[in-house]
Amino acid sequence: MVEEQFHRDDEDRPLREGRTPAEHLRPDDLEYKPCPYAGSRREHALPMNVSALRQMSAHWDDIIGSLTLVRDAYRALRGIVELDVMDAWRVSQLGSALPWWFILGKREVSPAYAAALAKAMQGVGLWAQRDFVRMLAGTWRPPPLTAPSILALTEANGTLIGETEVCSGPERMLLRFFEAMVGEAPAEGPASAQLARLVDERDRVLAFGAYYLSFKIALWIHYLARRFVHADIVAALGPRVDEHAAHAVIAQRHGDAVPVDPASSSGSAATKAERAIRTAEIVAGFRELLGAPCEPPDFFTIGPPDLAATPPANRAAWLRALASHILPCAPDRSDLSLQLCAQAIALAMQAPSGEGAVEHDDLAVEVDRVTGCGAKAAAGVASSLVTSALLDRLFAELVRLVEDGFQRAAGHAPDAPVPAIDAATRDRLLASPPRVLLTALAPRGFTALCLP
Repeated sequence: MVEEQFHRDDEDRPLREGRTPAEHLRPDDLEYKPCPYAGSRREHALPMNVSALRQMSAHWDDIIGSLTLVRDAYRALRGIVELDVMDAWRVSQLGSALPWWFILGKREVSPAYAAALAKAMQGVGLWAQRDFVRMLAGTWRPPPLTAPSILALTEANGTLIGETEVCSGPERMLLRFFEAMVGEAPAEGPASAQLARLVDERDRVLAFGAYYLSFKIALWIHYLARRFVHADIVAALGPRVDEHAAHAVIAQRHGDAVPVDPASSSGSAATKAERAIRTAEIVAGFRELLGAPCEPPDFFTIGPPDLAATPPANRAAWLRALASHILPCAPDRSDLSLQLCAQAIALAMQAPSGEGAVEHDDLAVEVDRVTGCGAKAAAGVASSLVTSALLDRLFAELVRLVEDGFQRAAGHAPDAPVPAIDAATRDRLLASPPRVLLTALAPRGFTALCLP
């Protein structure tokens, strides 16, 4: 689901539309035209995807029917009527998961209506995430969610303008779609044979979608937790990267000759210079990770302005507050396990102890030997490595829980528990895996701390 970007629906349209990698697109897949709609989209420099709009119009009744199905099921599960911003986000993700239910759960090609619903719901999810982040800042509260207010909010926060194209839905279509999402009216037409099948499988569809949406929040929390650790490492090692090492790294990256340090003529000095250069490269790598795009890509990077200066207890409390937004949405509430896993990720911020594989002092000695940073800085980096290894273990458990939930929702429950997720697979599921850099700080110790 994370890696496969080549899928097409049963009308042979790419599921990801304009976000599909170029190698999986055909010349006639996408048709773009200037946008004629009022507001920020009118005659924008970016075009709109009219081919996606045609598909949306052709399957409108089934799109609205499947949307009202997940909306009403979510309301019933949560015991609510009015939706807030996070409720709207969760409903959007239940819709976004629908093509994957067919691809991974049913092992079929996704119907066109499910693919079209998911594309529209991805836009809803972006709007809701943006405004949820605004709410977390504590300076803004949204109005009651109605179709007109959602349209106004999406216009105000820029959701209708994407990175490569603008939203192709006319205002009337958007209002009808938003009304179906937050209103109480039933579907607009009789259920087709395809939609009737979805109704029959409703609980399984919801369970699959529940793991999908909870995984995305937990992955976000894991990404934010990793950023604290990376900032700690930069704070510990950054001041100890001398000017010569910094210039040497720049020269190496540009293919220039490494400047000679007069003080490194002896073997000991040369060794120190090599070590300083290696440390500078590691620090540069962690700085790049701190600037890497958010995970998942439809979420936004948030956090205190000075990550390294934030006390561990405050980090844990803040991340636990985010984990509280993982609410059980599966009919059997089995997805509550993902909230517990996200809470464990948050608690990992509070100076976790080692699990006996490597003593903290031994780890610090190895860090100092690799970087030459001194005992105090090495002790701090060792603590960061212990935390990173714990986060890696928790990510393995998170992925295992999601895989198990997907299989059970689809009726493919294994006879034995899903096995541990290996390190290579864990790294492939992260857009910016830190394992290479972490291992470089203490090759033996960090490897011993981690699951294989």
